[in-house]
Amino acid sequence: MKQSRETGDIRPKTYRCGRHLKLTPEQMIALGELIEENNDATLAELSELFWQRTGIVLSVATVARMAERLRMTRPKNSTPSRKRAGKSTKT
Repeated sequence: MKQSRETGDIRPKTYRCGRHLKLTPEQMIALGELIEENNDATLAELSELFWQRTGIVLSVATVARMAERLRMTRPKNSTPSRKRAGKSTKT
């Protein structure tokens, strides 16, 4: 009833849940350009480069999430995975 008096509408309010993005749209563009320029860099290296360029510290996980949000892909590691060397531990 109170909401109906205040807003004239009885529909439920919509809430934006979750945390706000850490980066502004301009910073997201800068991160996208950084990823394009350094496509073979690791996430840790991209985080360091972004800090050097903007002064904003991003965790590796944040860089990964922002790259996914930008739909930026990174090349897969071309080296084969190492197999376990040595004998089996089963007896």
